[in-house]
Amino acid sequence: MLAFLLSINCSTNQRISTLLELPLVGCASYRYNLAVNRYLAASETEFAGLNQLIVQLCHSNNAAELAKPTDLHLSNGIRLGGPRRLRWCFGTR
Repeated sequence: MLAFLLSINCSTNQRISTLLELPLVGCASYRYNLAVNRYLAASETEFAGLNQLIVQLCHSNNAAELAKPTDLHLSNGIRLGGPRRLRWCFGTR
């Protein structure tokens, strides 16, 4: 006799548990998401600050100002493993 169902594929699990009229005891991906969120909660302020910085750098005015004090730029001149695989690196103008 089957008492409950536990697996990884949430939509399939819900359908099977409905058809078999069995209780669904949590979803593994949902529990994994809860565990990751709990682990990352201590660093939430750092992530928020980093996200704010990235948003500001995406604005064209800020990107232009950031480019002024340095002579570094992205270069794809180095090819590794054939012509389809490029390695991006910093080079000088």
